[in-house]
Amino acid sequence: MLKASTTYLKGKSISIVSFFVIILTVLMVYFTGLPHQRSMILNSYISLTIIGIALFVFLTAGLYFGVALVDNFPSYKQLKKDIHFKGYDLPSNLTIPDVAIGAGENVILSILLWIGMSILIAILFFIITEIMVISILLLIVILYWVFFRALKVVFSISARTKKNMVISIAYGLFYTLLYVGWIYAVVYSSTHFL
Repeated sequence: MLKASTTYLKGKSISIVSFFVIILTVLMVYFTGLPHQRSMILNSYISLTIIGIALFVFLTAGLYFGVALVDNFPSYKQLKKDIHFKGYDLPSNLTIPDVAIGAGENVILSILLWIGMSILIAILFFIITEIMVISILLLIVILYWVFFRALKVVFSISARTKKNMVISIAYGLFYTLLYVGWIYAVVYSSTHFL
């Protein structure tokens, strides 16, 4: 029986699992910090440390066992075909009339204005919601691409590090510091320089 010399991990699966691990870690640190009244900055440092340790273990194990990645995420072109955004053109000279209504006067006009404004607000809410959904989808695609490309770079050297624990730990530590260190720097600079 033939056995594959390289273990392949699917990029989509890794991204989904990583997303849930990050969310669960942040929530766990936040909710365990509530009784201790830890600051948001301290919670951020704790979350980053836990995520960094998990990333280090994952990278080191992947490098030691000679793991490679397979990109099974839908292509951007396919995603672009699946997103349908309907353009809405609002008139640029849209003005809201100023109607002074006295007691008992123009009740029908006030009801019509109320209905019209309700429809306008519903349409604007729909447009904003649609834009937000597209923005979130694009952000997920961008983050996936960056995350997948970063892991692809790390695991491109897995053939050299396979079955060599010292080199695997060294590369795992280097890439963990590289990928998590800048987030530490952002949190640190936001507390000390802003």
